[in-house]
Amino acid sequence: MEGSFSLPEAMQWSGNVSQNWVKFIRGFRLYLTAVGYDGKAAKVKTSMLLHVLGEQGQTIHSTFKFEEGQEMHFETVVNAFESYCCPRKNITSERYRFCALRHDVRACPAWGRRCLKCGGRNHFARCCSAANHPQAQRADTIQTYNMQSVSTTSSPKDWLVDIFVLSCTLRFKIDTGAQVNILSRNDFQKLQERPYVSSTNIRLISYTGHHIPVCGTISLTLQYREQSFTLPFVVVEINALPIIGLNGAVTLGLINRLEPIVSDEQNFLSSFSDLFQGLGCVPGCHRIKTDSRVCPVVRPSRKIPFALKNKLQQELQRMESMQVIKRIEEPTKWVNSLVIVEKKTEN
Repeated sequence: MEGSFSLPEAMQWSGNVSQNWVKFIRGFRLYLTAVGYDGKAAKVKTSMLLHVLGEQGQTIHSTFKFEEGQEMHFETVVNAFESYCCPRKNITSERYRFCALRHDVRACPAWGRRCLKCGGRNHFARCCSAANHPQAQRADTIQTYNMQSVSTTSSPKDWLVDIFVLSCTLRFKIDTGAQVNILSRNDFQKLQERPYVSSTNIRLISYTGHHIPVCGTISLTLQYREQSFTLPFVVVEINALPIIGLNGAVTLGLINRLEPIVSDEQNFLSSFSDLFQGLGCVPGCHRIKTDSRVCPVVRPSRKIPFALKNKLQQELQRMESMQVIKRIEEPTKWVNSLVIVEKKTEN
């Protein structure tokens, strides 16, 4: 079967690299389907892709930073090349993006893709006929956020919370280091009532340095602890755990910010002088139970430095007058040694 089909045209690394890449990857995917390789292992498809891309493509691939074990994952490699090629656009000509492009039906870049707005196929959300928004969109300033903990699996150290979202329950990872909330495309498709996906100029970069493909932004109503909260989310193409960032965690009451207490010592003592008077006894009696199996011990008395004898005598008299200690003159089963530690304060 493979021998009856010719390889797709080689990738052109000069000229309009963005359009060249869209044309190349579309032809390559069609070739995989035609020869029955679309169901092959990711490593096989990636190896074929790098072979067709040639020496320059292989050199570019070696510069990408992947998570461990992802360097030969087909979709991950395709996303890395797309992030590499798509930014290489003419800024002047790309200031406005128009959706009404002319092409053959099956040559459309959206062919076979599902719309994130209506759930239909073979068109993107920005071209959806149900959308009442201008066809031309202004390219605003790009907002870049670093995502340090985007992953497909959780670890025992992760803080996970089950939250009810639009008639289904999703398990979110709480990440106080994240500046945005994340929802994968797969989890978005699980929602029975999917909200409208707005286009965005947000760009996400993983801790490995490569771009995370972004579909758009949505607003989700979350129900947690019998309360409803509406939070913004960034929908991403990769299959990752949904993430609640710092601001979302504060809004849901999952974390509280504790401000340090800074106060002048003298003003603090004078403002709460009633708390620093007397012994501070708690009313009532408490009985201390000891283990009857433990044998009593009589410790020998220690020598007291001559310079501390008067201070020790005064302190013992003070504690006795406050009924902290009691003078015992008859023999007892238990005798502990006296340990003296002189305070740094004058008293």
